Amino acid sequence: ANTLWNDCLDTLTGQYKAIRHLHKVIMADPVETLKSYTLYGCLLCGVVLTKIGKFTITSNLNLRLQCCLAASTMFSALFTCSMNHPQRLYDFGEYVPVEIWEGVNIFADPYKCSVLDLLEGLHFASSYLMANERFLEALPMLSLYEYAAYHIRRDPKLTALARCLRARALCGVGNLPGAARLLCATIQGENVPGVQNSNDRIPLTPDDVIGPDIKTFEFLPAELPGSTANKPVIDFIMSTELSSVLEGIYGTHVMDQLQVARATFLFTLGQVPNQWNNTTPLTGRPKEGDEASGEQEGIALKGAMTLCEGIINSIESRSVIGTEGEGG
Repeated sequence: ANTLWNDCLDTLTGQYKAIRHLHKVIMADPVETLKSYTLYGCLLCGVVLTKIGKFTITSNLNLRLQCCLAASTMFSALFTCSMNHPQRLYDFGEYVPVEIWEGVNIFADPYKCSVLDLLEGLHFASSYLMANERFLEALPMLSLYEYAAYHIRRDPKLTALARCLRARALCGVGNLPGAARLLCATIQGENVPGVQNSNDRIPLTPDDVIGPDIKTFEFLPAELPGSTANKPVIDFIMSTELSSVLEGIYGTHVMDQLQVARATFLFTLGQVPNQWNNTTPLTGRPKEGDEASGEQEGIALKGAMTLCEGIINSIESRSVIGTEGEGG
């Protein structure tokens, strides 16, 4: 498989041993990349790079990271075909396209590019980049991930999973308002695609998922995390439980990923970089009147720890059940 995937990459790029020259792909201009490799060339190169990075590279972690970065460059080049798409990496944080190429269904022929292979590669590469704190480079892939999951596959689990990953990436780049909006929408099941019912996919109504009303919250970046204006959205993300219907739709794995995303948001609010807002630079002592802010940040950290403990308990309980099942 490694030999065939490398031969495929050499054929697509027109360069012998292309895996050794990934730095050229990473540093290339996205517009020129699309001109050089065309639409399906970029798609296939990205998919092949993620397969090589995921399945064949185990010891050279730097090369695996380069494969993911090169795949990000290939996937980002797809969005240079139209000015309707963002051109800066940061702008992909809250952007999900309706179509990639105007008037063209790029997944109409599964033999040109399999959407399942694409989703698998996007999940691996974006997760690996975020694990290495390359959040900006992960944003275009997460945007493409949600597009393929929502508009092409119409899969509620993959859509929710993409949104959870995107919320964590938004926290990584410091876009807390965007992360808050995305988490609130995911918790309430807003705009969830249809679910499998027999041989057909039926749309969900808001009443089936969250009741008749969708609550909207806004995190104000101009205010301190612990200000009274931001308390409602923090409390909602920290303590709101999902409906049983929505929890059944998402499944166990997506629910765990949602808890991780919520904990990441709360950790980001209460972590050390926020302490400068509450201290005097010359003395290092707390500013007067900011005790409530520090208290709220502490509450956010405690909420994050509670969510993490819940994830651990959930994993342990499933492990015990699995062990008992094997023993029986």
